[in-house]
Amino acid sequence: MNPITPEMSGGMRKLAVTQVTDLLPRPWASVDIADPMWKVVESMKAKGRGAILVEEEGKLVGIFTERDLVSRLDHAAAVRLATHCLTLGSATEVSEAITAVRF
Repeated sequence: MNPITPEMSGGMRKLAVTQVTDLLPRPWASVDIADPMWKVVESMKAKGRGAILVEEEGKLVGIFTERDLVSRLDHAAAVRLATHCLTLGSATEVSEAITAVRF
């Protein structure tokens, strides 16, 4: 599938073929799976992130996103998170990465 379409601006075309390794790195944000919801939300706000890594004993077990917060928040329940984690190589083009993470 060709990720570049005629409707794309020049900047979007360039981004579509940029490799992930060429993007500027940002420090990630993470919480422990046992952390309360308020701490998860505060960590996301403090780091300016729309998603946060969830770890258990130092290992990645999922990603909690703004979408999870909006669509699945139950004030009486524990944290619910996406447990399907995908790792992409640094040579992956951004357009491939976007296609790979769409649900």
